[in-house]
Amino acid sequence: MYKFTGTLKNEFYAEEGVNITVKGLEDDRIILAPTGPWYDLDKEQDSSTLTFTLTPSSGTTEEPRTVGVEVTNGSQNVTTQPTHWEVEITGSSDSEPIEVQLTIFEAEMEPEE
Repeated sequence: MYKFTGTLKNEFYAEEGVNITVKGLEDDRIILAPTGPWYDLDKEQDSSTLTFTLTPSSGTTEEPRTVGVEVTNGSQNVTTQPTHWEVEITGSSDSEPIEVQLTIFEAEMEPEE
């Protein structure tokens, strides 16, 4: 069984149209607002690959908007589509949790550590 843990953050400037909808992690969608709360990832599954989408409420993924992902005990792939990002996290081993730190931010800003 693969265990994925970590945090998903939305660090856009707080303004209208910058909420992020996350689909594919829960039965229902998750909303990430720029001021939080952040989503604490804690998911177990048989598959080594966790896939989900991030959709900004403004409807665009144009630069300078970007997604930064750091993964321990695995790898990541983020594909940018015109209206959403597709995120794929693949665990390298089911014996240790796959730690994921994902931040959605404006490229002009540095994400908070």
